[in-house]
Formats: sequence, structure tokens, C-alpha cells
Amino acid sequence: MVVKRHRLQYVLKYTSFECQLLSINATRDDSTSGVTVAIIYRPPSSTAATIAEFHDELSEMFDTLSDVIDTDRFVACGDFNCGGDSPTSISTDLQTLFNTHGLQQFVQSPTRRTVKVSNLLDLVVGRVGSNCIFDVAVHPSHSASDHDIVTWKLSTRTKPPRQLISFRFRSMKNVDWASLQADLQCCELHTNPANTADGFAEQLDTVVTRILDLHCPLQERRRFASTRRDNRWLSADAVAAKRERRRLERQWRSTRNVDHDTAHRKSCRRANKMIVESKG
Repeated sequence: MVVKRHRLQYVLKYTSFECQLLSINATRDDSTSGVTVAIIYRPPSSTAATIAEFHDELSEMFDTLSDVIDTDRFVACGDFNCGGDSPTSISTDLQTLFNTHGLQQFVQSPTRRTVKVSNLLDLVVGRVGSNCIFDVAVHPSHSASDHDIVTWKLSTRTKPPRQLISFRFRSMKNVDWASLQADLQCCELHTNPANTADGFAEQLDTVVTRILDLHCPLQERRRFASTRRDNRWLSADAVAAKRERRRLERQWRSTRNVDHDTAHRKSCRRANKMIVESKG
């Protein structure tokens, strides 16, 4: 097994949190099919602006690593310092961010305990339904720290299992539209329509299906299911907001201008909002 710094460690720089990126390969070659591990520490802060900056930069990192997230080859762990309203929850904004990027938080117990309060601050995060993260557990640190010890096991299997699915479709490429139109005009929908609404609806379904079967019959295919997230639910506004966010990110990275940085962060917040609204 080979563990080394990820190539993006030298490119990605964040101000609201510390991050070490590692690449873990089960083989001893330079394969790019290993698991990317992001070890994160966010200094505790109660400033709303600082927390918003953390969410923006974390979302930016997830965007950059979307390929390994999609293929279940990504794990983020560490002290996020974003506790929720209960001892076993995280902040609503952080949970929304995870949902937006198709991620799941796997720690189910408080990880920081004091005399007065317990919080869930130390997280293990991976793709929703991840097959590479398992046996997540929280153990006492025996007063060595006010944080407990979080352990988990990582499967270094390079690819998720491939699932074969069947689907049916009609090919509309070679349809003789004039002939189809003629058949529709001569069918019983025009010559002998049903005299009730329910009857006509059933007749419409039966007749149109029969004519479609004649001109473009159903075909069945089998293929391997994609491991990528399905983004077809995104609205046009959400897609446009994501493109604008990426454009402003490229602009800021090339200039390092403060105004461009501000515009990019605003676009991150807007894009995240649009994505969440699309999903809702």
C-alpha cells in the first residue's frame, strides 16, 4: 500500500481551515484509482462571517474533488467544530452542504464531552451509501483530551461494484412522421371516439401505444449503471449558477484580486442555495 501527499495539496490553499490531502493506493504503482483522504481541522469560531467562509471554501474543495466523490474514493475526517442543536447532530448549514455534494456523515455519537455539554465535532464523511467506510466507532480518550477518539475502517477496493440494469426505449430517429400522422388521423380516435372521458382516456392510451409499436417499437437494452451522481434534477438556474461559480473561481485564481474573491464567494452561496432549492 502506498500513502503519499495528494497532488492537489500544493494547489489548494484555504484560510478558514487546515487541510492535509493524502492519496492511498492499494497497489504500488502510480495508479490514480486510489482513495483520497482529506484531514480537516477548523479552529473554533463563533463569527458568522468566518463560518460562512468555511462553508464556501469547503464547498469549493468538494467541487474540485467531485470525481473521486462520485466514484466513492473520497473520505473527509477531522475536527469540523460545527456542532448542532443536539449531542449527536451537526449544524444545519454543514448538513445542507453535505447533502448538496452527495455526502454523508457517519459518526453517530458525541465526540467532545465536558461536564456541562456534549457535542459532535469530529466527523467521518464520504459519499452517501459509501462502500469504503465501515465500522465507525467512538472511544474514550481517558482524559488525554476533551475529544474522544474516532476510529473507522477503510476499504481500498479501487472501484465500486458494477450493477447491470435493463431499460426500455423507443428510437425516434427513423420514424416516418408522415405515415404515423396518417395512421393517427384514420384511427378510431377520430372515426369512433369513446363517449365518456374515462373511456376516451383509455382509448387514447391504447390506440396511440399500438400505433407507436407499429412505427417505433419498444427496444430493450442492458448496460452498467453509472457511478456518477444524477444531476438531472438540477434546475436551469442552478446549472447556470454552477457555471458562474466556476467562471468566477477561475478568475479569482488567475488574479488573486480581493474583489474577485468576494464575487466568487457570493456566487458559491448563491449556487449552493439554487442547488438545494432544486433538490427540494
